[in-house]
Amino acid sequence: MKYKILKYFIAFVLFVFVSFFLISKWFFWEPYGVKRNSLVYMLKVPDVAKNFPVWGTDDSLEYDVIMADGLKPSTTIIRYNSSLSQDKLHKILLSKGYSCETYRRDETVFCEKTPDPGVTFQMTIKIKSSHSYVKIIIIEY
Repeated sequence: MKYKILKYFIAFVLFVFVSFFLISKWFFWEPYGVKRNSLVYMLKVPDVAKNFPVWGTDDSLEYDVIMADGLKPSTTIIRYNSSLSQDKLHKILLSKGYSCETYRRDETVFCEKTPDPGVTFQMTIKIKSSHSYVKIIIIEY
């Protein structure tokens, strides 16, 4: 009888320890290269990133989720290749209220917009051989 209680106690402690480990691992996990419509996308990518419009995307769309840490805000990065030219994307962003700067040295367009207090959108567009590489950074304060 004594050993049976001890066996259940050890099993319970082990269950609590493993559960705590797995739950903490899930909450502090920062997934990279998440594809749209995957289970991780549905559970870990914030709604502001899911609802962010992407223009001319192909199957290369990926999300990186970086959790807040102390004073560092939560950040979601969206990366993809766009079939649209850099100029066309630049015009779309200007029409959507972004402020943009062009860096001719490396042919990069950098755009930024703060639609709501506590959220900032930053977008970098670089020219690749046959497409534009787009990197969107969503910062949530």
